Amino acid sequence: MKIFAAILTSVGLLLAGAAATAQPTKPTIVLVHGAFADSSSWYGVIAILERDGYRVIAAANPLRSVKGDADTVRALVATLNTPVVLVGHSYGGMVISSAANGQANVKALVYVAAFASAILILAFFMAAVVAGARKPRLSAGRAKIERR
Repeated sequence: MKIFAAILTSVGLLLAGAAATAQPTKPTIVLVHGAFADSSSWYGVIAILERDGYRVIAAANPLRSVKGDADTVRALVATLNTPVVLVGHSYGGMVISSAANGQANVKALVYVAAFASAILILAFFMAAVVAGARKPRLSAGRAKIERR
C-alpha cells in the first residue's frame, strides 16, 4: 500500500509539473519609439503592461538610419528566449518592419500611429486579393477588405 501511495504521489507531482510547464509563455513586448521621442515616452504603457504580467523592454532607438536602427533592435530581439511582440510608434514602425525580418521569435508587429514599409503594405494587398477580396483598401491607417 505504501508503494501504491508513493506511485500516486509521484504521478500527481509529474502531472502537476507538466501542467505548470504547459502554460503558454507571455511574450516579451519590445517597444520602439519614434523619431522625436526617446524610450521614456513609453513609461505609462510599460506600467500597464507590467501590471498585466508582461516583460517589457523599451528599446533604445539610436535614430541614425532605418537599417542601422533595425539592426540595433534585431540584436536586442536575438538575445530574448521568449516570443516577442514588436511595437513601433511613428518612425519606429519602419524600424520594427525591418528588425523582425528573419527573427523566428517575433510573433507579431504592432503599429501605433506608425509607418509601415511599402513592402509590408504590398504584402497586405496581395494576401487580401489571394484570399478573395474584391477591393482591398487601406486608408488613414485602417485596412478594409470587401469579400466577393
